[in-house]
Amino acid sequence: QKKLGMIFKQGGHIFEKILDPDNSLPSGKTIWEEHPEWYGLPKSGVRRKDEVLYTQFCMSNEELLEYLCGELLQRLQKEWYHVDRIDVWGFDTWGSCCQCENCKALGNASDQTLHFMSYLRSYLDKAREDGRLDRKVNLVFGAYEGTSNLKAPVNPIPENIRNSGDYISYAPIVRCFEHCFDDDQCACNKYYNRHLTTWCSIPGGVSMGINEYYNVSKFEDIPFLFTNTMVNDIRHYHRLGVKCMTYMHLPMIHWGMRNLTQMLYARLCWDANVDAQALIAGYFKARYGSHAESMKIAYRYMEEAGKNCSSWRAWTMKSILSHLQNWDGAKPDAPLFRDDHLEKDTVGAGVAAASCYEEAVKILEKELCMADDRYVKNLNCVAGVALNPTDKRFKLPANAYGDRIREDLIYARYGKDCMELITLFVAYYEALEKNSGAEELFERIEALAGKMQSYYIPIRYDNPEAEIHCDTALKRSQLDEIYYRCKSVRINRRGVEE
Repeated sequence: QKKLGMIFKQGGHIFEKILDPDNSLPSGKTIWEEHPEWYGLPKSGVRRKDEVLYTQFCMSNEELLEYLCGELLQRLQKEWYHVDRIDVWGFDTWGSCCQCENCKALGNASDQTLHFMSYLRSYLDKAREDGRLDRKVNLVFGAYEGTSNLKAPVNPIPENIRNSGDYISYAPIVRCFEHCFDDDQCACNKYYNRHLTTWCSIPGGVSMGINEYYNVSKFEDIPFLFTNTMVNDIRHYHRLGVKCMTYMHLPMIHWGMRNLTQMLYARLCWDANVDAQALIAGYFKARYGSHAESMKIAYRYMEEAGKNCSSWRAWTMKSILSHLQNWDGAKPDAPLFRDDHLEKDTVGAGVAAASCYEEAVKILEKELCMADDRYVKNLNCVAGVALNPTDKRFKLPANAYGDRIREDLIYARYGKDCMELITLFVAYYEALEKNSGAEELFERIEALAGKMQSYYIPIRYDNPEAEIHCDTALKRSQLDEIYYRCKSVRINRRGVEE
């Protein structure tokens, strides 16, 4: 790893575990019992044990900062002894920082974060000087709504984190992918771009990175593509002075059409001004050969189908999926939320997206048939049983183009099913609200849910668990609980009526 110039990273949202209020201290008391003041003061002015992780911890409390720095140093000395960089993200509170007078005196939430970042930088530098730490460890602090510090600081950047190799990772978690990041006609992206631009324009500021969301966990391996925005966006970030990129989360296996995302992302990060169109053309030729032109059309359908992926599936209560997951499955008493990208006709948009997936499926089925026919046309098959796995006489040559198209087809069908089912749930919600057409819609939901329970989507893992899982398409889509909740309401209602 070292010879190849690679670095090892660890961390993330680590403080929920470190500052669990029931954790014991050397005194035998819990953190909550001994130091309730370590937790952020909420706007209500009252700290409650069951709510302490809903407010960012108190970043002006020096005793707490010493404790946290010591905890991190212990990890760097033991289980993180190979780590060169740590992601130090605060509580995932979604918009609430400590309201005590000392924290407010530091500035806004980002100023408070930078104060902690500076404190930790000094602590680790001293630990290295006196031999408790044997290497330079860089820090990455997050900036997004979840840690309440998306907006740029109002005070100067602390001197010791300028040009230190540490940086802020700016994360536009619910950005729109239908529009480019710097498109002022999109209110969502305009908001994110304004704050990023402010961060990047601070004189003598801290280094900035971007944490994009090309495979956020709510997407659950649905084959979304970002070719129409990625090229412009990474170049825009580069022009602003952004130093590095990462994204949530690297697909584990069977990338399918997302191979294009991986290739384009890697090359643009290396050279933001590379000839992207030549890269894309080369990708299709190398991956699909004589099928390239048809596959370009299939990809365009897929990208069009997923252009509103954030509106359908973003984190927080800013997406259709989140609001459906918050619904009890009974007759609603208020209209279903939709953002300004879907507000006119959500069902119509979903039907259109599912239709795009269907068109892609048709192309892929046709190309797969052609690829398999070409494969077997001149195939020289040798019958017999190999005595060991190394006997190449009985092995068939690879069906490269057919196998690649087949993998794409599996994902296209899964994307179509996911889009169709979530659209049916929206239509069912609206039908219940209007007392019209719900029975027929739920019959369609049941049929599609049954279909999605009959096949699996490639493995996933639950961070930080070690286990891997292979779920049915229904479970993987995050729509299974909505299905069972609606079905439960219907069954229980029928029992009452009977």
